[in-house]
Amino acid sequence: MTYKVTEEDVDKVIEDLRQRNAMLYSVEREAKEGDFLYVDLQEVDGGGIPVIGQKIDNQQIWLNADDEEVTPQLLGVKPGDKRNITLRVKTQKSELIEQPGQQEEIEKIYQVDVKEIKERRLPELDDEFAKDMGPYETLQELREKIESDLKKEAERESGHAFENALADALLQRVDLEVPESMLNSYLDNLIQDLQERNKNNPQPFDPEQYRQVYRPGAIRDLKWHLVSDRLKTQEKFVATDQDVEEKLAQYAEIGDDGIKRAEEIRNNPKELSRLKDSIVYDKLYAFLADKATVTEVEKSWRELVEPEPATADEAA
Repeated sequence: MTYKVTEEDVDKVIEDLRQRNAMLYSVEREAKEGDFLYVDLQEVDGGGIPVIGQKIDNQQIWLNADDEEVTPQLLGVKPGDKRNITLRVKTQKSELIEQPGQQEEIEKIYQVDVKEIKERRLPELDDEFAKDMGPYETLQELREKIESDLKKEAERESGHAFENALADALLQRVDLEVPESMLNSYLDNLIQDLQERNKNNPQPFDPEQYRQVYRPGAIRDLKWHLVSDRLKTQEKFVATDQDVEEKLAQYAEIGDDGIKRAEEIRNNPKELSRLKDSIVYDKLYAFLADKATVTEVEKSWRELVEPEPATADEAA
């Protein structure tokens, strides 16, 4: 799989930069879609009397097309306006007392005091914009840097896709059963890690559900681990001192940051061990590629970063 970077890909990155660097400016006009309102909210009863203790100051409201509740009620307001809106809010249920027939949601009326309206403006695409983005003198320099970075990333992803394809092709030709004890131990560690990372998540965590979801991938990973270990031993793939120095030299070619990274790896036994492992795997993949019949498929970079939505069958 080879990913190709196009001018449209560069345009998309630049447009993302523009969106992230948009500025908000106060305006004295009626509010329209896309504006941000800065308001105070006061709940009122059916007669318009304020509900004591139910005032919220200094709130930001974004008027947008996806909001079908608040936005339509506030379009057209101006700074200094007061307008009542109706909101549906979830009712609070008691955990101690049953409340049969209680509605899930109720309507409340809020008086919105509009203090300020701001509109979002995108920066102009010119040389000044490029200078704000980094050490660039012109917009063309920025475009060239983005294109270069995208091509490097595309090359890395193409390499990963090729390696995965080689591994999958080999595993299809290997009759190998993963020991159930090994699989369970692998999944136990995976689930334990997931539970730790989700310990602050209020949603319930179902370990068995995750075991079923991750089981096919775990089987594939363990098969590849067993097969690749056997091949590395059989073919006597090792990372020599010369291999390590050549790899570290590649870091140094990047510049000062690369030189610093190379020294960090050289002086850290764990990092050095990971580097040697990656060198051995590079030799393994090169060995497999030499014996494989390769059909190159080219895809656009956009297909990688923005894949097409899955069909219903694929999602299932």
